[in-house]
This record gives sequence, structure tokens and C-alpha cells, in this order.
Amino acid sequence: MIPGITRLVLLDSNVWIGERMLHSPLGAALLYALVQAGGRIALPEIVRREVDAVLLRDFDRTIETMDKSARWIRQLTGRHVSVTAPSRIAAEAAFRERWTGLAGTLAEVPFTLDQANAALDKILRRDPPSGPNNEQFRDCCIWEAALELAASVPVHLVTSDRAFFQERSIAGGLASSLAAEARRLDRTVSLHSSLDGVLRHEGIAAAATINDVAIKAAITTMIASKVEELSTDGGRTFEPSKPLRIVINGYATPVPSEIAVAFETDFRLDEAIGSSGRDPLRLKLSIKGSLNWVPSANEATDWQISGWSKSLDGSGPGFSGSSWEPAFSSNFEAGQFQIL
Repeated sequence: MIPGITRLVLLDSNVWIGERMLHSPLGAALLYALVQAGGRIALPEIVRREVDAVLLRDFDRTIETMDKSARWIRQLTGRHVSVTAPSRIAAEAAFRERWTGLAGTLAEVPFTLDQANAALDKILRRDPPSGPNNEQFRDCCIWEAALELAASVPVHLVTSDRAFFQERSIAGGLASSLAAEARRLDRTVSLHSSLDGVLRHEGIAAAATINDVAIKAAITTMIASKVEELSTDGGRTFEPSKPLRIVINGYATPVPSEIAVAFETDFRLDEAIGSSGRDPLRLKLSIKGSLNWVPSANEATDWQISGWSKSLDGSGPGFSGSSWEPAFSSNFEAGQFQIL
């Protein structure tokens, strides 16, 4: 282990991808906090390889979507539309450059036969993060890497993969069998479902002073179109309420004039009477996301929605259960694409 390191944050592939290789507001806040606190980001080889593969697939899909959109505009208007974007080779080079630029903050963990064997044992026993008809070899390897690192320093594992959580519920915390394994080995592994979660953990990052009223107003405006989109479900039409709550957390970034803000907000969705011919439902809609806040201009920039969920509100008839949909954005930075 690297001498002098007091904590390690191990990010699952879904976090690297969702936070755009830490180019996002919360990604910048994490890097800044770890530098200040003497921490590092643990990067298992199996995670890095998956991130590279998935981002390249996302890049190819994005280019294909842009080409289709350009053809649609050309056919509709009769006007020539050309799309200028980086080549696949340029994208691969950009990903390599990002890893190189992060090298000083990374603690890389090679993929080993011991990790693979331990992961296979978990799969055969169907122990979390594996399970019946859900082998999760990669997740099992990530857990083994976390335990390996935790022999020297506490590890914070950040993942949106429910396989690590008790009964696959984020509210349940670390799966009991994984927690018992860590205790048996006298190792500390803390589990978080988001960068906001790990940043709020004691000792990771200090909260920044923020203008609650202005930020909440900006969030309400920014997500209005998403709320409208989610107000239709299975042929049913709902009327969204005003935000029932908006919870925000602010964190310092390497840019003194910008604050990274994580937010979560809830709405009530009341079904329009007669929209489905059935008893009207009342749902709760929750949306999570992040943004950069520029206090001097009272302005939000670089915002994104990271996920949303719908569940039965409990005050009306209808179905039970809930759903969570990540809304990870793998789009490239502004200016890298240009439509002429």
C-alpha cells in the first residue's frame, strides 16, 4: 500500500461511467477532497477494463445517434447537415489521457488469480454479490480487491449495483454476509450508493456554504422537463405537484469559484381522473442529480440527472413496489461535437 494514505475510495464501473470519468461536478469534488485528506482512489484492473469497454460502446452509440439525427433533419428540411465529432481513435486516446492525468490520485490494483478463485468460490456458493441466476463474477472480483486493500487502510466502496446491498435494497446497507466476512478478517469496508454518499461521510469532504434558495429554484427549473416526461406511466397521465422537498449538499472543488452540489427532490404525482379508466393512482417521484454552482453569478452549470424512482405514495389505491432508473450521461464535454 502507498505510505501515508489514510483512506481509499473504490469506485465501481457504474460510478466512473455515470460521473464521466470524474469530469462531473461531484467527481471534481471527490478528487479535491481526497487530495486535501491524503486519500486515493482505488482502481482495480477489472474496473478499468470495463470502463474503457463501456465508454467506447457508448461513444459508438452516440455517434450513430447523431448521424441518424442529422439524416432525419436533412430528410425533413432538405438542408444539408454535417456532423463533426472526434474519431474512435481520438476517443480512445482521450480515455488514456484521462487515466494518465489521474495517475497521482490512483492506487491501481492488478487482477490476480487469487481474486478470480475467491470470486468463483462465491459464485458457486451463491453468496453476495453473486446469487441465483446472477453470477456477478466482476462484482465478486471487486469485493475481493476491496478486502485486499482493506488489510492496510479503510476502504469506501461506491457502487449503484444493488448486488452488494442487503436484500438488494440501498436502504439495507452492506449485505450481511459481506459485512460478516469483513469483520472476520478485521477489515473495514464501508458501502455507499453514490459519490454524494461518500462525500458526506465523516472525514472525506467538508461541506461548502451554499445559497439554498437560489440553488433550489435553479434545480426546479432545470428538471421541469424531466418531471413532465415522467408524468406519463403505462398509459396513465399524472399531474405533478410542486417539489415536496429538495435536499442539497455542497462541496468544494479545485475551482474556488465553483461549488459541486448534489440534490435529491420529491414530487407527488396525482393521476388525472379518467386517464386510464381505472381508479386513479397517487405516486411519489424522486429525482437525484448534481450540478456546479457559481455563487458570484447565482448560476448553475454542468448539471445532470443521475437517476429517478417512482413508488406508490401510500395515500391512494393501486400497485405496490418501486423502480429505480439510472440516467447516467456518457455524453462528451461541450464543444467536442459540432453540428453544421
